[in-house]
Amino acid sequence: MSASLLSVRDLVVEFDGPHGPVRVVDEVSFDVGAREVLGIVGESGSGKSVSLLAVMGLLPASARVAAGEIRFDGQRIDDAPEARMRALRGGAISMIFQDPMTSLNPVLRIGTQIGEAIRLHAPQTPKAELRERVEALLASVGVPDPATRARQFPHEFSGGMRQRAMIAMAIANGPKLLIADEPTTALDVTIQAQVMDVLEGVCQDNHASMILVTHDLGLVAETADRIAVMYSGRIAETAPTDALFARPSHPYTRGLLDSLPTLDAEHDELRSIPGQPPDMAARPPGCAFHPRCTLGQGRPACSSERPDLRTVGIRHAAACHYAEEAAGDAPPREAAQ
Repeated sequence: MSASLLSVRDLVVEFDGPHGPVRVVDEVSFDVGAREVLGIVGESGSGKSVSLLAVMGLLPASARVAAGEIRFDGQRIDDAPEARMRALRGGAISMIFQDPMTSLNPVLRIGTQIGEAIRLHAPQTPKAELRERVEALLASVGVPDPATRARQFPHEFSGGMRQRAMIAMAIANGPKLLIADEPTTALDVTIQAQVMDVLEGVCQDNHASMILVTHDLGLVAETADRIAVMYSGRIAETAPTDALFARPSHPYTRGLLDSLPTLDAEHDELRSIPGQPPDMAARPPGCAFHPRCTLGQGRPACSSERPDLRTVGIRHAAACHYAEEAAGDAPPREAAQ
């Protein structure tokens, strides 16, 4: 893998709670290489989006980076002044948010909003050139008749078209890193595939890296080079995509994979992981997953000692006391399922 474009080390994010700070991201570390796609998966509330809001410097006022280090392109940015972060956001780093309808301004035309993203980083751009760039961006993400569409408002776009407009805005200034936070939520399967094709094409054309945040393992299987699985604010497992699907080494990862329906087997009912994710303000002692884990039941280490993320294979790490046992019991799976 090439040198890291983004490097996150021991990131801790805390929110203000009624009884004191609540740690919602707990010593998370990961890297994204140049032109690499990293998938981050996990149940809702696992800390996926918060980790990346910290990278973007977009945490709400009730939250803060309490520890750790974030470096982008070799430069530390977690303690950067706001002026520096404004220059990075929408420029070298862009984020595609989950719901384009709430991210787009309903009273401004689509072309105006994309043009604003360009003018913020290149204020001297002539109007005629700006209009041409906006139309070219819409065309590049598959929006038909871009000249007409640029004059329309968000409510005149379908869900898939609004997401394409958001992608056009995100790539307006040629970012090195795209962060896509659940970019296909609430879209039907056909439109999901179209949007992901656009994102992959954009990354290839612009030689950009991407972080894809999702709960959809099938989506990352087709898109990501590597996957990080998050649970209760920590990384439970990380590995190249093929290795993670072939040899899951954390019981939580196995549970997620087992819950996927397959075409080569009959199912009376879909499997699910029992129980609920823990309350971030009252995590259980030891491994946070152990109350839901069949492998850890009755094992003192699981209920008393928090496992560290440790190497279990080539570029493969898992935070489980019995990772080798978990991997040995797992039947091989194909990543493309």
